[in-house]
Amino acid sequence: MWPCSGRSFFDSRYLAYACKACDEAAEAVTIRKAPLPAAVIPGGIASAEAIANVINDKFVFGTPPYRQEQYWQRQGVKLSRQTMSNWLLYVTEHGLKQIYEKLQQDLLQEDILHADETEVHVLHEEGKSPQSKSYMWLYRTGRAAKTPIVLYYYERDRRHARPEAFLKGFRGYLHSAERSIKPFVIGRKNFLFANTPKGAEASTILYSLVETAKETGVVPYAYFVYTLTEAANLREAGENEKISKLTPAHLKQQMQIPSNRPQV
Repeated sequence: MWPCSGRSFFDSRYLAYACKACDEAAEAVTIRKAPLPAAVIPGGIASAEAIANVINDKFVFGTPPYRQEQYWQRQGVKLSRQTMSNWLLYVTEHGLKQIYEKLQQDLLQEDILHADETEVHVLHEEGKSPQSKSYMWLYRTGRAAKTPIVLYYYERDRRHARPEAFLKGFRGYLHSAERSIKPFVIGRKNFLFANTPKGAEASTILYSLVETAKETGVVPYAYFVYTLTEAANLREAGENEKISKLTPAHLKQQMQIPSNRPQV
């Protein structure tokens, strides 16, 4: 968990300035206010830092939502696991999914890809019992790729049509991979299962961006703070089509991070 108090983590203050001398002289008073930043979740109180912290704790450090909830309770903040889950579902659907789809397009342009899969249980999936198996697939670029990409993909079964649909348009070579599926397997042991297919899909997108950021040499927490902030600004400006460009490689270029930066 990040060592910060609940108050400093969630409170933002914006100042308004007025001419006191004008007021005393009964003249018209001009009030100037600092512009409010675009809300990550319209009408919500969650900042980019707060949401990035939830993502980082869950998908980097493997801290389940109920433990995050307990932590915030000890800090005097009533933040339920359901609220945190709703935050992640919203930002995934309103921005991060576009970035994921852009990474998928870039992935299919590679000459060599690696693939793997592992089991996952989804509690509430139409036509399936909670004990039945679903699958988390992994696709990633080869080590020689200029821009590393690691993508997880949820499917309800292991039919050959599943990878064929995901890799439609790919004309290169496909090999097996193992190392990159481990973060999800470790996380699966902590969370046991996904609640719904929608939650499973959100997890695949968030895991994908976390692992791609790490492979790119970008700190995941910093990536999500930047991306959630920029995505909110672009939505407010009516430039939603630009959100897909906010990949980890884009942030690395913006920050001019050397290619030999240690992964975190």
